[in-house]
Amino acid sequence: MDSYEIVWHDRLLIGEPTVDAQHKRLIAMIAGVSERAGHDDAVLLDAVLDYAATHFADEEHLMRRIGYPGLAAHVNSHKRLTRILIAYHKEYLEGKRDLYAFKNFMFSWVRDHIMDEDREIGLFIQQHRP
Repeated sequence: MDSYEIVWHDRLLIGEPTVDAQHKRLIAMIAGVSERAGHDDAVLLDAVLDYAATHFADEEHLMRRIGYPGLAAHVNSHKRLTRILIAYHKEYLEGKRDLYAFKNFMFSWVRDHIMDEDREIGLFIQQHRP
């Protein structure tokens, strides 16, 4: 059983519509894994990982476009998560990792990343908007 409910909360908004929409979709995808556990788990997890990679690339493009000063550290954070998620996914497929642990880790990381690091992008955009 999940230790908490995985749902979108508006407190996760950073104020950049494209990024906010992607965050909402990513959280919905993560939540969907638990709802459909046992039914094509590997396919669902692959979809979450693929979407996370797409989101990271889009977010990094945005940061480059706006001249975000924290780009390098943010990219490193994305790379770190990607490595961890690939390892979790591999361990899950090998039967060494529980599906709910994988899902809860990913949601916790995404939520914390949005609240800490992505929120800084939103503040930067607000401060430098003409």
